[in-house]
Amino acid sequence: LSRIQATDPLTGLANGEVLLDRLQQRLSAAGTGLNTVALLCIGIDQLSKVNGALSHRAGDRLMADLASRLAAASGPEDLLARGHGDSFLVLLHDTVSAEASGTAAAERLRQACREPVDLDGQVFHPSVSIGIAVAAPGATADELLRDAHLAMRQASAEGRDRWVLAHRDLTEQPRRLL
Repeated sequence: LSRIQATDPLTGLANGEVLLDRLQQRLSAAGTGLNTVALLCIGIDQLSKVNGALSHRAGDRLMADLASRLAAASGPEDLLARGHGDSFLVLLHDTVSAEASGTAAAERLRQACREPVDLDGQVFHPSVSIGIAVAAPGATADELLRDAHLAMRQASAEGRDRWVLAHRDLTEQPRRLL
């Protein structure tokens, strides 16, 4: 990790490479047969509209504000990181039931982002779409990251401001199309 920049300069959060490394460690430690690893992918709904209507600087302020809200609403041991583009990633810590922990965390984080934000005198009501992926036995970090991202895209496609739990049909469709 010493070769990579560990934090995102805009948000001050860990970057995606740090999270990916920690995720790989957690999956190795979980062993086989345990579904105790959950990853959330959080996308900011309509960020491109903020960038286009106001400015990219306003979009950056929105991202930084939501990063602070997500950090405050995350569990003390969860790892919150900046993903690619307008997304955040949350690796939940020591979940007993990853699915139940993931859905509870997703709802808590979604609610934390809903307070209005003043962007250059324009009041914006942010929302987020969240994908939840639970590690199956033998899952890799890349697969879990892909599944969380696909579920986040599905949440956005279903109308935004919601969360979706990754499921087999959701992850199999892109493979069939490819």
